[in-house]
Amino acid sequence: MENSKREFLKFAASLSALAVLPTSFSIDSRPKSWFEISIAQWSFQRQFYSGEMKTAEFPIFAAEKLGIYGIDYLSDFMLDIYKNPQALKQIKRVSDELGVKNEMIMCHKEGRIGNVDPLKRQSVIDAHFRWVEAAHHLGCQSIRVNARSGGTRQQQLDLVSDSLSKISQFAKPLGINIIVENLWGSDFSYKADFIKEVMDTVNMENCGTLPDLNNFRYDDPYKSVEVIMPYAKAVSAKSLDFDPKGKEKYIDYARMMKIVYDSGFRGYVGIEWEGCKKTPLEGVLLTKALLEKTRDEIALSK
Repeated sequence: MENSKREFLKFAASLSALAVLPTSFSIDSRPKSWFEISIAQWSFQRQFYSGEMKTAEFPIFAAEKLGIYGIDYLSDFMLDIYKNPQALKQIKRVSDELGVKNEMIMCHKEGRIGNVDPLKRQSVIDAHFRWVEAAHHLGCQSIRVNARSGGTRQQQLDLVSDSLSKISQFAKPLGINIIVENLWGSDFSYKADFIKEVMDTVNMENCGTLPDLNNFRYDDPYKSVEVIMPYAKAVSAKSLDFDPKGKEKYIDYARMMKIVYDSGFRGYVGIEWEGCKKTPLEGVLLTKALLEKTRDEIALSK
């Protein structure tokens, strides 16, 4: 362990600027609960886009600075390494040594999986195949996609379902889930009833959902999350702002996480800070504290 960690730390020497303290963490020392917490790279998007933070360093930063042991990567920040199996496996080795689980890769800017142009749609499918392979090398369990398309509702349902089926079939032998997040970008890509119908049409064990708790602001967020939670392979806990008592201003997390619990979900809930009134570090730690508090309260009430 020490040799590989020493090699990695040499590769990630710039992390010292973050004033990270040494860790004595053991994965066996963590108490088990009904969900684990992961951290989305998107929470620190400005630092990653500027180059201040690097993907290869993120598992160390998450474990030692945030006390979080699950990672939700973003494809934008992996463009220099995602076709390099050795680089990905090196990140996985260090992650394993730290007790960090590489949970998923969130695919971004790869185009509409339901593109109405057959050639463009196939190109998008092929691009997602490469991210499935990257996720496999990194030890992830999923890649996140979106349900963007064009045409009538039925056309979008058919196109998105067909693409998801092809990507899921490719991913199945590698043990990778293909999960759909409720994201804007087309008429139905953020609609719970549409995503549910896509799931029922595809009907594959490794095709599921990633409910984003704060992405249903144009519909009833609680009812919408309830609709797609039965298919969830992970959950995205987006936060935008907090009141002085530590409550998220736009979502009642106690109510929302009870829906998550009651669905039978037991897995990773990923922090995705997207606010602008606090620093990413402050926003992430406030979200973590809220999730831990809510998790304990729900567990004690059962």
